Amino acid sequence: MRLSAKINEGVVYGLLELTPELEEALRSGCLYLRSDKSRESVAACTETQTFSVRRLNQTNTLLLSTQDGDDITAFGTSSNLLEPILSSGSVDLPSIAVYRRQNTFGPSETMEELQNRSMCSAAEFRSICEENAVFEYCGKVCKLEDETIYFIVNELISTIIGEGLGLTARFEEVVEVSGTQECKEAVEAVYKLFYDDEMGQIDTNKAAVWIGRYLLGNLAGEVTAYDFMKQWQHKTPVHLQLDITKLEGHFFEPRKGVIRSLSVDKLSKDPRVRFQQLFQLKNEWDLDEMGPFIRDLMNINSKLENWVLKYARRVKKDGHVFILPRKL
Repeated sequence: MRLSAKINEGVVYGLLELTPELEEALRSGCLYLRSDKSRESVAACTETQTFSVRRLNQTNTLLLSTQDGDDITAFGTSSNLLEPILSSGSVDLPSIAVYRRQNTFGPSETMEELQNRSMCSAAEFRSICEENAVFEYCGKVCKLEDETIYFIVNELISTIIGEGLGLTARFEEVVEVSGTQECKEAVEAVYKLFYDDEMGQIDTNKAAVWIGRYLLGNLAGEVTAYDFMKQWQHKTPVHLQLDITKLEGHFFEPRKGVIRSLSVDKLSKDPRVRFQQLFQLKNEWDLDEMGPFIRDLMNINSKLENWVLKYARRVKKDGHVFILPRKL
């Protein structure tokens, strides 16, 4: 008697290793396998965690399982194993429709459809949406453009201060007296973007930093740090002690006292190309200034000062570490 005679060879099974968290989620009915549009990778998602799935090829491996009943329900062979690795969830933000002053531009998709194609746990999905002003408007998921966020946050804070509501005012109270022409959903998205749960209020410092980065992103060229600070203070709807170091990673100094906008998002993901791009902007970088523009490329256990030596050379002078291109 050949036990293998009844195996349906047309069916391909994937064997996923279960961590304790994944097993608990599976038993409670809260385990989801999600893939992005490309369908090239898969993530196992619980309510709070995301596990990227890696295929491990194997040979000479015996797979054992506990027997739930008296009969063998299925058996076969597997040449690989799917290993879950705890990772950070992601949402395809560039693909989301843009909301601009009561109009949306881009593909039509619901919030549920976006979540189903996001390799992300439910909690991370909600957090990423709040941090990027993503919301649903007229049944369509969309993302606020920066110009609209800037307009609404100014309106919100000006209303709170002007009406004497206090920064702890609830969203409904602010909307009721604001007289805004924007839709309620857009205003709420901005409110959540700058609301601090621990403080229980709108975080004006967070709003000020966001405004500073927004202004940097709109710089046409070089400007003195002094002139930028004046503009930043003028454009912030509440008087605060502003600190330009809070904007690190969004500008660099071509020369002392002069700044120019620079965003990591506009730089290559290839480390060698990234360093070439940075050295095209200026030939010598202070390590502290360069750090925010390269840390995303590093291994988490690497030390910045040593890691840069793979792609550049290091010089120490006057108590500072400077990074220069390698000599030809």
